[in-house]
Amino acid sequence: MSSPSFLFALTLAGGSPFDPMLGELAASLFRRLGYAGQALDDLLGGFREALARRATSGSDRCDVRFQVDAGRLLIIVSYAEGDEWRATRALPA
Repeated sequence: MSSPSFLFALTLAGGSPFDPMLGELAASLFRRLGYAGQALDDLLGGFREALARRATSGSDRCDVRFQVDAGRLLIIVSYAEGDEWRATRALPA
């Protein structure tokens, strides 16, 4: 049986006032997918660092993408100037 697939993407513009909300959304999604303990902490830490990079770079826009396919989670945070952060993790068993 194949694992379910989904894609959730959004664009943030106008600075970083929604970063805390996006961090909570990511934490909820990661927990729902089954991540816990150190794996959850690592994912959240990297994701929050990626959002913080947007705030310090002066970029007013970023695109965030969460994709699950073939038993893997792909997270992409990309910035208007072309820089991006990516993380790929196997889904917990």
